Formats: sequence, structure tokens, C-alpha cells
Amino acid sequence: MPYFGKKPAETALGTDDIEDDIISTVKLKDDIISTVKLKDDAVTLAKTDNAIVAHDLAFAAGYDIDFIKEDLISGNVYSEIVLSRDVTVEGEVGYLDTAGVTNSGSDKVTFDILQNDTTIYSVKPSFANNTQTLTAGTLSITNLSAGDRITFKCTEVGVDTKGQGARFTLKARLR
Repeated sequence: MPYFGKKPAETALGTDDIEDDIISTVKLKDDIISTVKLKDDAVTLAKTDNAIVAHDLAFAAGYDIDFIKEDLISGNVYSEIVLSRDVTVEGEVGYLDTAGVTNSGSDKVTFDILQNDTTIYSVKPSFANNTQTLTAGTLSITNLSAGDRITFKCTEVGVDTKGQGARFTLKARLR
């Protein structure tokens, strides 16, 4: 076995001390490494750019049981969940397979997220008439807690052509 100039008792080996591909799972005996020890503060939120705290909530509406798009139904609840962790909501993104169309007027396809039966929006997110890209809502509640009941609901669907096949993700972070 090659010697790297340092004995483990003297100091830990670093990546500069190990040649490329010299250690692999094939070269290690079973159970030779049983635990991994990280230096205190080796992993912090600042060092991970908060990547480990994302807790997005995804919903779908306007699909049948085989996930083929179908007309959205105004007033329909498409999903209900109970949160498992405290989160802070930062916004939402969405896409609509078939845009809702109203030939006379400005109806749109609109969704709502409810926290324990209360909307989290002062202005609900929506897809404008004949568009497939979501216009963000205005959040009035941003902190959701473990145990909260979260409801995803459609409130407007279009008049002449109903919207179909919506995907909606609530952007949230653990707090």
C-alpha cells in the first residue's frame, strides 16, 4: 500500500494527500469504516447556501385518474395535506397545459392555498386569460407550522374554454 508521507496518528489525510482513484469501494474491506466524523461546524447553512432547507409543496389539478388532462372545476379542492414541518412560504410557480379562455371579459384560472381553512393570499395566483404561465399572488401569510392543514383549491377556471392540467408548486423553506 502506498505511503502518503503522513501517518493517520499525526494528522488526518486531506484530499491533496490522496491520488485520484486510489481509494474505491472495491479496495475497502466490508465494515472497515463504520462512522464518519465531521469537524464541528464543518457543515452549516451558510456553507450549503441553504440548499438543505428547501421544502417545496407540489400540487396538481385538472387531471383524471390516469393523469390525462381534463377541465378544471371551479371551487374544487384538489389536494389536502398536513404539514410535517414549520416552513416559510416565499412564492409559487405553476404551469397550465391548456389555458382557460374567456372570449368576452377577463376571467382567468385562479388557485388558492388555504392554511386551516384561511387563504394565505391577499391576491390569489392566477393564469391570465389565454395564458399558460402563472402570475404570482400576493402572500398575506408566510409562516406555516407543523400540523397545519394545507388545502389546494381552484377558484376560477375560464368560461369559454376551461383550463386543464395545472401544476402548482408552493416555494417554501424550513424555519
